[in-house]
Amino acid sequence: MIGWTERGIAQRLGTGTVEIIGNRVTATEGDTRGGIIVSGGENSRIEGNVVLGTSFGAGDFSSSGIITVGSNAAEIVDNQVSGTDIGITLAAGFGSIDPSWAESFDSEVIGNDIQGTAHGIALFGPVSGAILEENHIADVGGRAITVGDFDGGEVYADDLKVINNQAFDFGTRAYSSAGRPVPGIEIRDNLFTSSLETSWGIQLGDGTSDGFLIGNEVSVDGVALILLSVSDVRIEDNDLTGGAAGVGALESDHANNEIIDNRIIGGVVVQNDANTDGYVLIDNHFLGGPGTLGVAVAGNADVSSGPLAATCNWWDDPGGPSETGTGQGSIVTENVDFEPWNTTPEGPCDGEAAFAVSLEAVSDTVLVGMPDTPLPAEDLPTVQVLDQYGNPFAGTEVTFELQASTGSITGTTPVSDGDGLAQLGSWTLGDEPQQSVIASANGLTGSPITFTVNVDDIFQDRFEAP
Repeated sequence: MIGWTERGIAQRLGTGTVEIIGNRVTATEGDTRGGIIVSGGENSRIEGNVVLGTSFGAGDFSSSGIITVGSNAAEIVDNQVSGTDIGITLAAGFGSIDPSWAESFDSEVIGNDIQGTAHGIALFGPVSGAILEENHIADVGGRAITVGDFDGGEVYADDLKVINNQAFDFGTRAYSSAGRPVPGIEIRDNLFTSSLETSWGIQLGDGTSDGFLIGNEVSVDGVALILLSVSDVRIEDNDLTGGAAGVGALESDHANNEIIDNRIIGGVVVQNDANTDGYVLIDNHFLGGPGTLGVAVAGNADVSSGPLAATCNWWDDPGGPSETGTGQGSIVTENVDFEPWNTTPEGPCDGEAAFAVSLEAVSDTVLVGMPDTPLPAEDLPTVQVLDQYGNPFAGTEVTFELQASTGSITGTTPVSDGDGLAQLGSWTLGDEPQQSVIASANGLTGSPITFTVNVDDIFQDRFEAP
């Protein structure tokens, strides 16, 4: 079918079953509303069609390559759609026009290829039990998958399953229900990736509950996962990479949500009135290296119930998180309960606040010098204090003692700095053939450490007996 304008193949009002299989529906010009339209009925099948459409061009309407309205158990399988405002739409509502339009149950959208549309797949109105599986969506200007209302009744989809789909180069969101609740949602084993500056990942709308996000890989320029006032949602075994953040929890009234065993780059941010008691974070890997964000509770978050529970996570360092923590791993802010933590990526969960354990020499311990001459600064005895994880430890006092009857030292009790280093202030050598300084720190393994200077042999020959 070539050259259609408003509609291509359409079952406008009906209760029967239709099969639309193997057609090519091409719009050559003008505004097009729907390439293939099925209204009402049960068990209709739309399979193996190619729809090349255009934008409808009206402000309050959109064109869809394939749209079902009020259809139950429809199967939309292995189609190709491009050029329209929305690739594939499942809709329900306007029951006053046709009672069969009022609701839609148990339709499946499987194995379709959608490219070059404004949006990928849309669910409008009370669409229940839909399955979106193994679809390929690419080069869409807006959302790859979106949820909204159909007739202004503020009734939305529920029990939606989004499984094993791929979406690339989407302009705004991979999946979004924005301010719309979708109870019973399951988003599992999808690959969502976009390098566009405006791209964000999965957004769960206000009031979403009883959901699962499992096994997804999300990589975007913005936030990989946005959570708006959700409850009873389990987020598990996902790879979440966001240029702005891995996970962002916004708004109030979060409850009973679990973030478990995810790999997160970009960290978790709780802000804009989000309540810290709405989440538990366990066994996650906060990756990206030292100095990157792990977990941040912003100053505008609701911390009235106490800190965010984030124990038994891996912070990319055996010593745990940095900033409010004493380790060298990802940054953690105040109002985060992170102790104990995993000391390897898979545990055990036995990390505790760092304390000084050992003392090591980081300068040469045997030197040659001239009598009555100061040692150069680069040769001065220097030690490093390490914690139980092998990281530098600051704030430990080290004592340096001269073991010679001639010469002198200064700066004998320095405190280890942020790199765990403590250095003798100065050492002016005497005229004895061998002179030593001992560095010690109470109770540390490796203490004391002896630094020895052999005074120049040629000069010492002058003092030998004839």
